[in-house]
Amino acid sequence: MLNLSKCSLQTGLSLVLLLNVTLAQAIAPVVIKKETANYILDIKYPQGFQSVEVNSAIKDFIEKTQKGFMNDLSQDADTPADAPGKTGLNIVYSIPYKSKNALSVRFDVSIYHRGAAHPANTVVVENFIAGHPVQLADLFVDGADYLKPIAAFSKQAITAKNISDEKWITEGTQPTAKNYQVWAFNKKGIFILFNSYQVAAYVYGPQTVVIPLATLSSLIKPKLSETVWSH
Repeated sequence: MLNLSKCSLQTGLSLVLLLNVTLAQAIAPVVIKKETANYILDIKYPQGFQSVEVNSAIKDFIEKTQKGFMNDLSQDADTPADAPGKTGLNIVYSIPYKSKNALSVRFDVSIYHRGAAHPANTVVVENFIAGHPVQLADLFVDGADYLKPIAAFSKQAITAKNISDEKWITEGTQPTAKNYQVWAFNKKGIFILFNSYQVAAYVYGPQTVVIPLATLSSLIKPKLSETVWSH
């Protein structure tokens, strides 16, 4: 009996280890590389998540972005033939947060049009809880004025960096849903990302502000803190 128990335990542990390795290897980048006389595509995005909905949401975002880029190629029609560079779309990804029940996938999107002074860079984040897409408002109890403390904290943090003028920062951090549509889960709470030009000049790039969980705890839906931030 003792030997049988040991054998069963070892078999069980082996299966768990195999499962963990399989899940770890399941998430892999899909790569799209293409170059023509008119444009370059260089795209990477993750697939293989356990949630079909996560995989689908990510793929839909990539396809929508690529389609928009292809539709905008007509902008190059009036560009002089000797203009430098080549029009291109570049997308890379990272996973800033992943716990048992929550996931944030970040995409850095760079679009360059031939002859332009610099590329247009944008950050997009897809967030999920229990395999389902969520928006920032979904984290908070109904009727909660959650944008007010987030905006106040963000304005103070950006101002402290001393990289922009007060008017620019005030407009970019106003408590509107549009200003806070790019965000992700963070070990300490959530981080808000302000894209280029939103609160500062292009040269400073996107700006990130981490909002501590303690600042939002009274407004977050019951038990959501445990669901999202427990590993």
